Amino acid sequence: MIAASLLLGGGTRAGFLSDSILQLASIPLLLLASTRILGLERTKETNAILAFCVAIVLVPLLQLVPLPPAIWSHLPERANVAAAFEVAGNKGQWAPITAYPTGTWLSLAALMPPLAVFLGTVSLSNIDRRQLSYLVLSIGLLSACLGLIQVAQGPNSPLRFFEYTNPSEAVGFFANRNHFAALLYCLTVLASALIIDAGFNSRKRLFEPAALLPLIAGFVVLVILIAAQLVARSRAGLGLTMAALLLAWPLASFDPHRGTGLRSGKVFAAAVVVSMIFALQFALLRILERFGSDTLDDARLPFARNTFEAARAFMPFGSGMGTFVDVYGMFERPADVFAAYANHAHNDILEAALEAGLPGLLMMLLFGAWIVWRCFELWRRPTAKAFATDVLWERAALFVVVLLSAHALVDYALRTTAIAVVFAFSCGLLVRPFAGVNASEQAPDVHGDPIDRARFERRYPEKGPSSAGEPWGADINWPDEWRSDPFQHKPGKK
Repeated sequence: MIAASLLLGGGTRAGFLSDSILQLASIPLLLLASTRILGLERTKETNAILAFCVAIVLVPLLQLVPLPPAIWSHLPERANVAAAFEVAGNKGQWAPITAYPTGTWLSLAALMPPLAVFLGTVSLSNIDRRQLSYLVLSIGLLSACLGLIQVAQGPNSPLRFFEYTNPSEAVGFFANRNHFAALLYCLTVLASALIIDAGFNSRKRLFEPAALLPLIAGFVVLVILIAAQLVARSRAGLGLTMAALLLAWPLASFDPHRGTGLRSGKVFAAAVVVSMIFALQFALLRILERFGSDTLDDARLPFARNTFEAARAFMPFGSGMGTFVDVYGMFERPADVFAAYANHAHNDILEAALEAGLPGLLMMLLFGAWIVWRCFELWRRPTAKAFATDVLWERAALFVVVLLSAHALVDYALRTTAIAVVFAFSCGLLVRPFAGVNASEQAPDVHGDPIDRARFERRYPEKGPSSAGEPWGADINWPDEWRSDPFQHKPGKK
């Protein structure tokens, strides 16, 4: 589902055939994930998260419930609608809260792929989640390479899959360069985590092939991602990519007790510097040209002002999910009419306030509080039983969520299925696995951190060291008294 969404979900508006295919394909995953979750033991935290998912679905569903005229005619901005019904001879007709039911149905269907991916992710073990992270990186790398080829072939490249697109920039599998750039800075965070994790696990083995290959792979991926970001020429994407690289520094020193933060920081710094040197050689001029005039720059402020007025007029219930285009024109001033088509507010918070009303604002506030709480937990008190690698990927996922949320203030990348699925997957990584799903995990590989191995053996003593093959340090002639518990510190001994 993740791979299909990244390949087909790059459209910028509802109604694409590819989006319909993804929505239909998400139904089996949605059913399987829901069935699996119902059979697992849940905590108060996980029950609250599942209740939040139900609330997300209930918002558009309740907006579609038909209401008697005595109720809906007294809703905000419904007087003209009631007068039109009376002129048409339909006085007394029942109507829902939403001003455009078809748009609300489409919005409800658009929730299915990200919701299915989120529920599927939270029902998996940590090892399975890491494998999905590698899958996201792989498909994203393919999209980045496609973007580089598109620029090399020019505006008439046959590899541009959307009729209305940015013909001179890299777009990958997307229609809009800004949304392609959103995927790239998300992948930059994941690639940074890959490099840092490889740096952690390479101590005392830096020049062995098993240690060098992940570092080289992460470096190559980072070079390609930064190069594709530069030729996409999205200013928001460039700014958030720099933020992504800055946020990667806390990842490089995320577990000081391992004593390898310095090495990982050096490895990551070298990868970033060399990547920028390679990428800037052929994209610097295009970047400077991009910071010229842009019609949409002047349009964003009027979009935000008019959307705010519309949201205030439709409070507290909102105009209905998917009704922005139909409602925005009622509040657009003649002086604010631009050549750019206002298909979205370019500010997801304002657009959600208009369409979902007070419930939407409340849910965004709860989500923000949860993100702050998870940030505190991941940095101040990470789960004691969690492997260091898992904590690293959780923190990387937190950065992805923060960056996409910041981008939502100036664009609508989250309105595409592909980015919505990446956002949902990252949120799923932030949820602790349900009780029992990690029981099938195996110990870290033979090159893993011994601290991680010790944690695994203490957590799953029934598996024993033999479950991961040859134990770490089995080739060393340890004293017999150490073999009983090599991780137990005894007084007077180092």
